[in-house]
Amino acid sequence: MSIWLGLAILVGQWQWSVDHQIKAVTYNIRYHEPNDGKNAWPKRKGRVAELLLAQQADIIGLQEALDGQVVYCDSVLNAFGRVGVGRDDGKQKGEFSPLYYRQSRFDLADHGTFWLSETPEVPGSKSWDAAITRICTYAKLLDKQSGKPVWVFNTHFDHKGKVAREESAKLLVRKAHEMAKEDAVLLIGDFNFPPESDPYGTMVAEFEDSFSCYTDGEKTTSHGFAVGENEGNRIDHIFHSAKLACLYYRILDDNDGENYPSDHLPVVSVLMYRD
Repeated sequence: MSIWLGLAILVGQWQWSVDHQIKAVTYNIRYHEPNDGKNAWPKRKGRVAELLLAQQADIIGLQEALDGQVVYCDSVLNAFGRVGVGRDDGKQKGEFSPLYYRQSRFDLADHGTFWLSETPEVPGSKSWDAAITRICTYAKLLDKQSGKPVWVFNTHFDHKGKVAREESAKLLVRKAHEMAKEDAVLLIGDFNFPPESDPYGTMVAEFEDSFSCYTDGEKTTSHGFAVGENEGNRIDHIFHSAKLACLYYRILDDNDGENYPSDHLPVVSVLMYRD
């Protein structure tokens, strides 16, 4: 083999790997609560939009978005398609966990919502010790670049119910396996559990945590609005199946010097297909 042919092959392989990377973001944007004062949605939505657009992501999962917030994000993320419904009625009522996908990159093959309950197909249902209704929005995306399908699940687990979080993890794992079968899978969202918890163990028994390729930077995702105050834990995650490999992971700590755009920090991961 000539040196030029070998170089061409290497360049081709590198270009293939770059072209077939998937950049995913998960971000709890905090619901519109007027009592948040200076941190109320109308005063920070522009910063949320700037942060999201700057990532040039392929897939974005948001949590805690009320209907008006979804409408705004739809207008800003106009290069993206979006799926997702309100958790209270399966339409527009209550918080969404909207899932955005870049339309130039993916075709939408399937999508839907299930509830984190013993009756996951029943809109508005909740079970176990959950304080409120919780959902998972999913989509089967066909990658125009690689020709491969990838299933994405965007969810928000209960913040109080310990049993609910564990049972929700089992349900999510089961649903992902049933739907995706051998396809690549991403599971993203605000899981409301830290790495040392039982439901985290349930997740990583079946899927990999993209934190595995973490190198340096912020280590927690739940902070409160104020910079340097109310530091929480790493409860927002991006998990993936063995069909994908993590290349990059970061928790974004963008702020205006006093406050973050939300009371959670977004998580970003870059992944690529293993085969």
